[in-house]
Amino acid sequence: MNSAHVESTTGKIERVRRQVLAFFSASEEEYALVFTSGATASLKLIGESFPWSEDSTFAHSIDSHTSVLGIRGYAAKHGSTTVCVGLDELEELEMEQETGASSSVPASTHLPEASDQAPMSLFAYPAECNFSGVRHPLSLVDQVRGGRWKESPPTSCRSRDRPATKWLVLVDAAKYVATQRLDLSVHRPDFVVLSFYKMFGYPTGLGALLVRKSVLPYLEKSYHGGGTVQSILASRNFTVPRGTDDGGDDGSRFADGTQSFLSILALHHGVKQLEKLGMANIEAHTGALTKLLFAKLSVLRHWNGRSICEIYGNHGKTVTTGKKRQGPVISCNFLRPDGSFVGYGEFYKLADIHNFRLRAGCFCNPGACQHYLRLKESDLLTNIAAGHVCGDDIDVVNGLPTGAVRLSLGYMTTFEDVMAFVTFVAKYFVSWTAPAEATNVANCLSVPRSVSRSTTKGPYLRKLTLFPIKSCAGMVVDTWPIGSRGLLYDREFAIVDSSTGTALSLKTTPELCFFHPVVDLGRQTLTITFQEPSRAGELQQIPAGLSTVPQHSSFVIPLHADISTKKSQDEDNPRNMRVCTGACKGRDVSGDVSRWLSARLGRQCSLVRVASDHLRASLATRSKHSLMKRPLAGQNPAEGDVVCSPNAKSSELAPAIGFANQAQYLLISRQSIDHFNSVLRSVDNSMIVHEDAFRANLVVDGCADSFEEDSWKCVQIGGGTFDVSGPCSRCSVINLDQRTGQFNRRPLQVLSSYRRQRSTIFFGQFLTARVSSSPSVSAPTVDSNGVAWLRVGDPVLVEVAG
Repeated sequence: MNSAHVESTTGKIERVRRQVLAFFSASEEEYALVFTSGATASLKLIGESFPWSEDSTFAHSIDSHTSVLGIRGYAAKHGSTTVCVGLDELEELEMEQETGASSSVPASTHLPEASDQAPMSLFAYPAECNFSGVRHPLSLVDQVRGGRWKESPPTSCRSRDRPATKWLVLVDAAKYVATQRLDLSVHRPDFVVLSFYKMFGYPTGLGALLVRKSVLPYLEKSYHGGGTVQSILASRNFTVPRGTDDGGDDGSRFADGTQSFLSILALHHGVKQLEKLGMANIEAHTGALTKLLFAKLSVLRHWNGRSICEIYGNHGKTVTTGKKRQGPVISCNFLRPDGSFVGYGEFYKLADIHNFRLRAGCFCNPGACQHYLRLKESDLLTNIAAGHVCGDDIDVVNGLPTGAVRLSLGYMTTFEDVMAFVTFVAKYFVSWTAPAEATNVANCLSVPRSVSRSTTKGPYLRKLTLFPIKSCAGMVVDTWPIGSRGLLYDREFAIVDSSTGTALSLKTTPELCFFHPVVDLGRQTLTITFQEPSRAGELQQIPAGLSTVPQHSSFVIPLHADISTKKSQDEDNPRNMRVCTGACKGRDVSGDVSRWLSARLGRQCSLVRVASDHLRASLATRSKHSLMKRPLAGQNPAEGDVVCSPNAKSSELAPAIGFANQAQYLLISRQSIDHFNSVLRSVDNSMIVHEDAFRANLVVDGCADSFEEDSWKCVQIGGGTFDVSGPCSRCSVINLDQRTGQFNRRPLQVLSSYRRQRSTIFFGQFLTARVSSSPSVSAPTVDSNGVAWLRVGDPVLVEVAG
């Protein structure tokens, strides 16, 4: 029961609604505010309720967000025309207003009465482009509504006979309101959309649609349910929506379902914080930092005098009134000394290692991306044909960028943040001296050599490790047989997320390092033991609701059991899954072990085994953005998986791998690991990275120098001969202490300071087993069953690249 004096939730929400309207200087008499789940939901609401007709036009600026472009679907459904307005055309309209070239237009243009049958059209543009930060003035609202923007002459007879249209204007203010006060008291758009998390970070999943009340009678909404209903009958189709009488909230009929009242009430504190800081202060602060960052990046030059980046937008430009139309955004692409582009994926990866939060790509704004990058439509179609999709890492195609790097500055950004970023760019992306001649990757890398030389007679195998389950702990052995796609049973299994079909990795699921798989060749079993360091000797706690899961810390499965337990997972129909970004196939092992793993990880997952007739080809010798797949024998080029033909000649087969990311084997020398730790300790003397963090199959010792393996072409170890197929590019997994599951950013940061080629950080070499022996090395030795083995202590015979 509630006391009468306690304000109701409805009353509190109404108070927040008025607070938000006042913050934007929007008159309660003129504007209604509808809370939505975000700017996209607000735009969808406009699109589905707008009175489209065959005589309507939907015009949008080319730098509109994809959520705005989505309205085209509603317009097209009703036969309306769609027009994309270029930035040059928009700028001409802006200049007319600012220079007084056009006659003044009243701030509020009268709309036709509801009985007026004139077709309605919609013009949409962003107050601030989320790609470039370029700001478009609100005065455009009056220009468009007053008929100053002229649609291109129609071509069809039907179009030429269309009656004059009435323009409504939609302003996407999602980016603008984060650092600039939106004042709706002078120029009053018909629709304004925004998301509150862009203003103060919380709450997510809450936005707003501000709509002029004079427009509401023209909007048609078909669905009314929940709190949007004032009166309704179940026995016949009779519904009276809220907001249709003079006493209610005019926008209430557009708010579906129960409002997110806790999030709405949180807005009170966010708005108060912005008012306390002052939007004018926020604008001045972010503007000054943006100007500083632009100036610092602009003066950086490579050794040959070329600029290190191309910055997009209106930075440094002014209009005749002296007011800059640029928000606190630096959107750019970085350049190499020869003028070629640094891929945004390259830049993002290195920036992330050094704890800089930025975005890379097109930022859901394909039109602005096309405009500022000067891409033709044919270029975009080429990118799509090359496999480029939103969110991938194909950042350069045919020498042209597919996106950019964006830095957004907010009221919490500091002077120190800006200077730290400039220092980072100067260190990693400015070439201060002319490069020396380089013939291979090893020469391109900065490789300080060790001072002392080894006293051994030569390299030998020091440690041998296989990883039966991808991303789980390694199994260290003294001797092990060589299989057809690496060490026998190496990456034979993977733990797959049931909802996404993606193999779990240490980057996203560090708890995987607590699973210790052991293969028993004699018994032909795989034993998986789960043990967290903090619970040594204790039985692990089983999550509530999973009491039927066997409560033990180990699970044993046979290696030669019938692993197909479901009809959908039989020999002819393996499951589709993904390893990293590549599609592949695998077969579920059993429901029992999958339930056991799910209980340990607290998520639904399955143990999956390599499908022997759907193998993947090694990626170690492929370039990053190669568009051609190197097929295994028997592969249908039209299919995404690979089928090994039993009749194919061994010389025709590309190297096959199981669930390894790229290659059959990974080799690192102990001297290289020691050198890295010496560099790491010079930065932080309390740190050392265990060799297991590099997850190498083969650790060799006795090399004369650190990083000697970079120059190797071919090696023979015990019973196997291997081609060195390329360097291993490193990710944040080496930052994971696999004994504790804790991350520390420092290791990869240090490694990037001297083992980087462009954005890729190399450490270790991939190996591929030779199918036949090379004339330059002796034939491999095998056991009585014809199986080649590797043993700790085996000498490593090296053929160095010429």
